[in-house]
Amino acid sequence: MKNEYDIKEITMHGRVRAYCTMGDGYFSADVTMHVENPVEIPDYIEVDKKIAAYDGSHLILEELAFGIASDIVEMTSGLVTVTLCCVDALHGPVEIIAQKAGV
Repeated sequence: MKNEYDIKEITMHGRVRAYCTMGDGYFSADVTMHVENPVEIPDYIEVDKKIAAYDGSHLILEELAFGIASDIVEMTSGLVTVTLCCVDALHGPVEIIAQKAGV
């Protein structure tokens, strides 16, 4: 949907449970997706589906952050910042921030 409402920022939240190929164990990541100056307002149900599709994936946190940022930027064409917070992996708490800009 075109951003006809002059929305400046959108923040969405989700959670992913995936398998870390580097640490050889499962982890959960709380996901915050922040969009600045969206050209399109994403369908929030479709965003939830994109996030849910990562459940059970075999990847590292950095791959997950990059993948989600890429998915969201395709839906909005704004500046997307994805923050992943992981506290239950085999290592200590980690926060990853990925940023991608739409064209």
